[in-house]
Amino acid sequence: SRLTWDYMKNELDNEVESFASQYLVDSTRKAGAIVKFTDDLLDAAEVPWQSVSPFGSYYAIWDLAYGTEDENAKNKPCLSSGGVWLKDNNNRLILVESISGYFNTDEKIGEAVAGPMSRYPLQYTAIEDANGMRWLEREIKRCAEAVGVKNPAIIYLKVDKAENAKRRRIALIPSLMEQKLMVISDACVGKEFVREQLSKYTGKKRSPRDVADMFGLTAIHLGGHMPLPVEEMSESEYGKKVKVVQERAMREILFPTMDDVVYEQALVEETVINYF
Repeated sequence: SRLTWDYMKNELDNEVESFASQYLVDSTRKAGAIVKFTDDLLDAAEVPWQSVSPFGSYYAIWDLAYGTEDENAKNKPCLSSGGVWLKDNNNRLILVESISGYFNTDEKIGEAVAGPMSRYPLQYTAIEDANGMRWLEREIKRCAEAVGVKNPAIIYLKVDKAENAKRRRIALIPSLMEQKLMVISDACVGKEFVREQLSKYTGKKRSPRDVADMFGLTAIHLGGHMPLPVEEMSESEYGKKVKVVQERAMREILFPTMDDVVYEQALVEETVINYF
């Protein structure tokens, strides 16, 4: 019998360790297991931007929190972490941009979440469904409209809040990286910060885990989707899509942050919106 997405999603939601063992062929992900993101693993997870196909769908995944970068704080400051992921026709999840920061106002969170909405043809923005996050939707939509995006699609991800649930989600990531199902573009904006945060993850309470959990949320939410249908288009349309990807990758290589990049609105509207 054929495995369906509904069946796979149910298996993943109910028992992460069994899912890793049976469907990822990985018996090492025990309950509460600690994983290490070694340099070798992270190096192998990087892919050349030239190999990133223009076909696929873009999604933004967010683990949001209020927080200030206060080293004197009693508890570890809360970092908000978001990622723009491209799901290609080979079922790979490719991180093309990472956005992280300590946001202490609704407006700062709204601006951070709205930013990728104006830069990518997102299918939707998915936010971890935590206390208070739904109250931010009005501010996010206000910030989105300020950058030219009306009525953005926003969904909320219900996640397991049980003990070790976050650790179990994160434990899925190495297997996906090793199988090239979850990778990072070498032109990814914010790549170095992602590597730094993942390499510092130890599973302990005070170790950085927000970026790792954003990866975990992505693995849970997007990791089992069925392959996208291959689009039929002319060579000229294909060439335009390739050109968009190449131009964007070159900008990301030349400029260390998105703040330094000035996007021509005409280019974005003509090439990205019309052809994605």
